[in-house]
Amino acid sequence: MISGCAALQEKKDYKLPLELKTHYSTSNKQHPILRSGQIVVSESGNDYSLFFALFPERYSPFIHAGILVFVDGEPYVYEGLGSLPIFMGDTPTDAITGKIHRRHLNHYLEVENYTSIYDLPDTIDRSKVVEFALYNHQHETPFDPYMNSLNHEKLYCTEFVLEALKAGGMTQQKLTPYRENKSLKIVHEWLKITDKTVIQAGSLIDPKKHIVTLSHNHSYREIQLYIATREELHRRFTKDQKLGNIFEWTGFRLKFRPSIAQFSDKAILLLKNNEHPSWKATQAAVRKLANEYWGVFTAEKTSQPSGLASNPALPCLNNNSAQTTSC
Repeated sequence: MISGCAALQEKKDYKLPLELKTHYSTSNKQHPILRSGQIVVSESGNDYSLFFALFPERYSPFIHAGILVFVDGEPYVYEGLGSLPIFMGDTPTDAITGKIHRRHLNHYLEVENYTSIYDLPDTIDRSKVVEFALYNHQHETPFDPYMNSLNHEKLYCTEFVLEALKAGGMTQQKLTPYRENKSLKIVHEWLKITDKTVIQAGSLIDPKKHIVTLSHNHSYREIQLYIATREELHRRFTKDQKLGNIFEWTGFRLKFRPSIAQFSDKAILLLKNNEHPSWKATQAAVRKLANEYWGVFTAEKTSQPSGLASNPALPCLNNNSAQTTSC
């Protein structure tokens, strides 16, 4: 194993990119403390991110996860990533290749829709988490396109982070069941995904350990609305729904059907008179708009959880903050 000692750094004055549209810290610090071993979770902002978010029983505002490690004073996100070349076969997962690699944090922020960083639980050995990340990067551990959470010879992104946390002393296994839906089951069989559960990025973090949320693309209000929009689409995707009700295949890529795209575009424009809306107000506004598109929908119509009680990407500010945000 390589030693993680050299990477156990923290930066109180690390200059995050100035062009960020959102720089939100629960402690309201302009320069939050970033440390090696912290958990980085994010969402890509494309139609595929909702596609994957629909599979688990519970909605998570994050799709991807990695580990922050400082190397020579610079922050890198260590992550499991796979890529799909020009696809000519029957099953795309058979063609996906990848490994544990790293991206500079600034580059990571440029390509992700929004990114949140969380500190580790107090019981976790930070040095062991960092050591695990460095070791698997050095040894180029392969990416697992079939998302098998029990076989760790290959690792998908959230599995990599969970195994790092377990290396640091975490004992709890955090798995979420996939939904009971015929359309999703057909896709799983096509992709050769046999597991009944998945490790969600949202299950890896504790909102109380929130450090900062960052975005080049969206303001605080827009992040709230974006997440509430995706959550509402997840909530309405019941057992009888088909993926074809939400997506269409162009022959080259997956894209939203026109009504879904129009709903999403309108939702992001809501609540313009409040740049820091509460999560409850945001949910209510998005659900009202959804009712106008598709009729009133209640939790009784689905066996799935009714929605997020709070937004882990934008948790409430600490009481000592000068900024006021209602939850």
